[in-house]
Amino acid sequence: TELAFCLNEFTDRKNAVDHTEYQRSLEVLSNGIKHELTLIGQDKYEDVNKLNPNDFDSTVYRSCNAFLHTLKRYYINKYNEAQLKKDAIIESLTNNKRKKAQFIAMERRYSNAAINDIVTNKGIAHRIVKKDNQLIQKIYPIYFDDFHPNTLIDFRTKFYTASKPFFGMKVSTFVFNLCAIWSMTLILYVILYFDGLKRFINLFDSRNNLFGPFRTSQ
Repeated sequence: TELAFCLNEFTDRKNAVDHTEYQRSLEVLSNGIKHELTLIGQDKYEDVNKLNPNDFDSTVYRSCNAFLHTLKRYYINKYNEAQLKKDAIIESLTNNKRKKAQFIAMERRYSNAAINDIVTNKGIAHRIVKKDNQLIQKIYPIYFDDFHPNTLIDFRTKFYTASKPFFGMKVSTFVFNLCAIWSMTLILYVILYFDGLKRFINLFDSRNNLFGPFRTSQ
């Protein structure tokens, strides 16, 4: 892991040769933990600013390792709670023969294993990848809604996400795509109505005619 690599580099600094990778690993750790702290609370880990080559030592390693174990237990508990709620809902929908038959019929009608595999991306080789010193989650894109856009109009997301960020808001992907299609249609309609394409082509023709004599004289 990144943390184990950083500790090995720290304890063997005299023989370590790749200090750039050491610094990059610390930055990946720092960025990842800072992101988690925005979700669970900034006060949950006080040594996050010490994850740099100047301040990192065995004490910071132990505190970081303890925090990551606590964070793992936190998400395991959240998963277990969600699973219990899911089981309770399924139980309420299948607690007699009639309901169970309706549930199975609905599942057969609306569920598709192949599509489930595509939108959850379960078959991907690397579920988490590193890019620009950030950890990028590649699995379960359809459930992803934790966006960090670079600008207010940065609406780039992973494939199959159910919503998109736009002007600081979360917009349904269906609504966003529908608005984008109609906006493009309206723009093209205005361009065609006012002969915009013809005017654009004529603009270049007039420029060619303007500079034509100079090209000919040369």
